[in-house]
Amino acid sequence: MATLGRMNLFLTSYFAKVAHLLPTISDKSLAECTIAFIPTAAAVEDVDFYVAEARQALADLGATIREVDIASADAATVAAAIDAADCIYVSGGHTSYLLKQLRDSGAGSLIVKAVRQGTTYIGESAGSAVAADDCVYIRPLEDSESFDFHSMTDFYRPGPHHDKGATTQAQSHVRTSRGPGYRRAPRGSRHHR
Repeated sequence: MATLGRMNLFLTSYFAKVAHLLPTISDKSLAECTIAFIPTAAAVEDVDFYVAEARQALADLGATIREVDIASADAATVAAAIDAADCIYVSGGHTSYLLKQLRDSGAGSLIVKAVRQGTTYIGESAGSAVAADDCVYIRPLEDSESFDFHSMTDFYRPGPHHDKGATTQAQSHVRTSRGPGYRRAPRGSRHHR
């Protein structure tokens, strides 16, 4: 694991469509990289084609993939996969299920530590959402009791699938719940979604 002094975050709603851009943020060739591939969020979803597509896209880029389901793997296996990774991919799927598994397995704090030390983080949909400092905006989309997590960022409010009506409702809920002073970053700024 490299210590770079910066965070490399590759956050997207659909990874396979933009995977070809991943080499632009990596400090070394993906053919030299080991990816901790975490498909856990998709385990409780009926539709999960995007996991196989992401796996194939990473393989096509030459990466070595080490898959670990944080819901079923033991703590030592999870820690070893994250520690050995040059990149960590976290799939889309059910965000609140993913959050629960990140907390319960201890993977969440391990991932945050690794990313802060320079490991590239690839988040797809739910995997992207959990990179935020909170995921409360997604509450209307999923039934969850808690959205607390070990935040990787203090600036990112994701909007994966921003063109979906439910997400627009959720974003409206966040603006309402944060009060009249809350506003999105201006279009064109580095913080705009």
